[in-house]
Amino acid sequence: MCFDITHTSFCAQEIHFVNNVPYIFTSLCPCGDWTNVQSVLFKCNGEIGNPSDWEGPIYVVKKNGRRLMESGISLDMTYFVIDGVHYVSWSNREINQERDVRNENGTNGTADIYIATTNGEKPWQLTSDPVCLSRADYGWSRLEVDVEEGTYMLRHGDDLFLSISGTGCSVVYCLGLLHAKYGSDLLDPASWDKVPYPLLNRESVPGQYGPGHNNFFKDPENGVDDWMALLYRPLAEGVEALYDMQRINPRNAALRRVHWNANGYPNLEMYPEHDLNPERRKVNLTVQVGA
Repeated sequence: MCFDITHTSFCAQEIHFVNNVPYIFTSLCPCGDWTNVQSVLFKCNGEIGNPSDWEGPIYVVKKNGRRLMESGISLDMTYFVIDGVHYVSWSNREINQERDVRNENGTNGTADIYIATTNGEKPWQLTSDPVCLSRADYGWSRLEVDVEEGTYMLRHGDDLFLSISGTGCSVVYCLGLLHAKYGSDLLDPASWDKVPYPLLNRESVPGQYGPGHNNFFKDPENGVDDWMALLYRPLAEGVEALYDMQRINPRNAALRRVHWNANGYPNLEMYPEHDLNPERRKVNLTVQVGA
């Protein structure tokens, strides 16, 4: 598929089926001006592989029909359904358009995580007011710029997790986590706990720097195991300085199976060689009781 919209760029595309209708959730950047990035949807009215069957871009709007972000940018929107309720989550950044007001990290405004309910028949139309769930309040999401973005839902039983990517999408990009329980009010920030440290950073997996902006999906073969796709920057041969690597190396994609620890939280840095040897799954124990 190819959408020919002159002088426009897109970022962070996700395909979601809303009431069995395919939609592409993405962000539109007119004329390359990053201060005008806005969340949009494309709707499929027929065959998913036929460009002419797609409609859009459709701007995401609030309950009152106004643009989602009128004084800044919105991006990285994701979609999920919990107990029949349709939700979207995204990143908002307030920007002072009148003058260049920068914070202590040199950026105009902060990028924060928001959530709202949406219309299952018109998913670009919010049905609740946007609620801020998380801001860049820990050091790991403020290393370069005050940014939290790229949320994605992962459910494990009654535990609901929203992954968060923080700081600039360079070699210091990190991946954090919000947690809520099934049955809680997901529009109430008090329902969510934030893990104070990143689950993935540039030290997690050798040679994979700046991991983040991930998604989760079920194993297509067994429908049980959880998998994660993410971006990172590899350690290229001959590149020594991290920031040289950032300049030279593009972002690569990786797949990784999600493991679960005893506390019910995901472990995101394990590789197949860390799995239990199948030959050792069964353990026989003989107990001898002395006379």
